[in-house]
Amino acid sequence: MCVEKSKVVIRTEKKKHTNKLSSLFRDFSWKLLYYIISMVLIIKDKITDIILEFYFGEKKTCPPLNSENSFLAKSAIELAALIRNRKVTSTQLVEATINRMKEVNDVLNAIVDGPFEDAIEEAKKIDERIANNQISEDEFAAKPFLGVPFTTKDSTSVSGRLHTLGLLARKNVTSKEDAECIALVKNAGGLILATTNIPEVNKWQETRNNLIGATNNPYDVRRTVGGSSGGEGALISSCASTFGIGTDIGGSIRMPAFYCGIFGHKPTVGAINTRGCTFRTGKEPSTMVVAGPMSRYAKDLLPLLKIMADPKKECLLKLNDKVDVRKLKYYYIRESGTRLNPMIELIKKLTFQSDLTMGAIYSLIDEILPKEKADKIKEITRKCDEELTNILGDDGILLYHNMTRTAPFHYALLFNVCDFSYWSIFNVLHVPATQVPLGLDSKGLPLGVQVVASRNRDRHCLAVAEELELAFGGWKPPFKL
Repeated sequence: MCVEKSKVVIRTEKKKHTNKLSSLFRDFSWKLLYYIISMVLIIKDKITDIILEFYFGEKKTCPPLNSENSFLAKSAIELAALIRNRKVTSTQLVEATINRMKEVNDVLNAIVDGPFEDAIEEAKKIDERIANNQISEDEFAAKPFLGVPFTTKDSTSVSGRLHTLGLLARKNVTSKEDAECIALVKNAGGLILATTNIPEVNKWQETRNNLIGATNNPYDVRRTVGGSSGGEGALISSCASTFGIGTDIGGSIRMPAFYCGIFGHKPTVGAINTRGCTFRTGKEPSTMVVAGPMSRYAKDLLPLLKIMADPKKECLLKLNDKVDVRKLKYYYIRESGTRLNPMIELIKKLTFQSDLTMGAIYSLIDEILPKEKADKIKEITRKCDEELTNILGDDGILLYHNMTRTAPFHYALLFNVCDFSYWSIFNVLHVPATQVPLGLDSKGLPLGVQVVASRNRDRHCLAVAEELELAFGGWKPPFKL
């Protein structure tokens, strides 16, 4: 009996040893395969960059500001204060901005419609009222951006202006009314000066269409501005727009903000009414789309968010509450792993190693692949949402990378279709995220990081963004001031 028991124990131990060796071998094989694929991808990116750099030739940046228009580099709230205190007129600001638009657009190709010269007449009326003391303190308070020019992307409706969505078939189509977010900014005193370039119907990572072509990066015109709020990123960074209103469904605010070295905030889903943003009614029962502000300065973001936010959400957003960033908890990750790379995830799926569904892996080409069951996707989203919410709670901040590289050359994103995943994960989770510039790399291209919080804690993202701006210097102009 003892002999039989010992044989069973030996067989069990051998089986355990064999299973352990098998597991170690599988882990080693997968890691080796992963590193081989990673090296192939790195080499592919290097070769792509070499070819495209040779193709595009020497680097060129946007024109510098002349000394008499240096005030265009100031923040929106500073410019509003200058107008209010009669140090600068709205007319001067609008005319200077229009001239700047015309100067840089030959290089950047960012404007679809505009600049709107009739904004000068609006500015003159504002200046006349200020000069005659006809604007009360209450009106100034209600209109914090009185006389300050701004822009928005072509896919967001502006009454009487082109609304092409980047499509040749819509080249002469105009909007009949303002989108809700545009109407709110106008009510706060903002003067719309232009609509800016996007990829067709916002559905690509690079701002390029057959209507006006590609928009160029002000730091290096050979490179992309991202998408889809790419025209906004280019104009704001080059001081041809004071601030802009973008939309974001998969990184469309944060990607251009990162590539163009400015701030961009993706609010909590539902914080801002999206009526008029790419045909949305603002009453959609479920959406990942948000509208949000883009600016050279972090301090502009909160005032703009207050203007655009749905009043019904104020009890949740608490935008007027003070934030002590010293009491927040901070988290970061060293890497995203391969959740975010479809090529590697596909290989993992085929070897039964992936935690993701095929639908998640091939989100970019889901029209030609067998559809995964919706309940599986919902369950993955729920688990990810639950984990992030549990970690961040009411006082946690996640510092999360934007991308694995700075602004790529034009066309390079055709070979890196998964790049937007670093932004889109937070659209899926409906949480707020702010892109914060962190200076320039050795090639003079913008660096940055995303500041992420749990839902309805936009105020925490924006407070941390201001602290990081103090520490790292924020926006660095693509020219010498």
